[in-house]
Amino acid sequence: MRLIEGALEKPGPAAAWMRLDAPLVEGEPNTPLLQAVQAADFSSGVAQIVDMRNWTFINPEISLYFFRPPESEWILIRAATRVGTNGAGLTMATLSDLKGPFAEVMQAMSFERRDAERAQAS
Repeated sequence: MRLIEGALEKPGPAAAWMRLDAPLVEGEPNTPLLQAVQAADFSSGVAQIVDMRNWTFINPEISLYFFRPPESEWILIRAATRVGTNGAGLTMATLSDLKGPFAEVMQAMSFERRDAERAQAS
């Protein structure tokens, strides 16, 4: 991963180039489509909006909308996350390759304070 905008330790929108270094399936090449799908799943990680030491989150749903096939192994994720006071959020991202944008990502988010998580386990 190569972060080009924002900072992983600082909440807010960000952009990063990514690719898998090792085959996801042994003996099989990582295709541009596979690289795009893994990048889409990482959108919320790029565009963190909360301090991960105090919050935990899951992404219970993700939708990926292609308007052309990806053409390279390096995928640019340009993402932003919004969250409401009730813990529901949404990450929106654009995926690009060296030729430009090829897909949009919508990722539902559910946030919870880590303190609440510990109290429930007790």
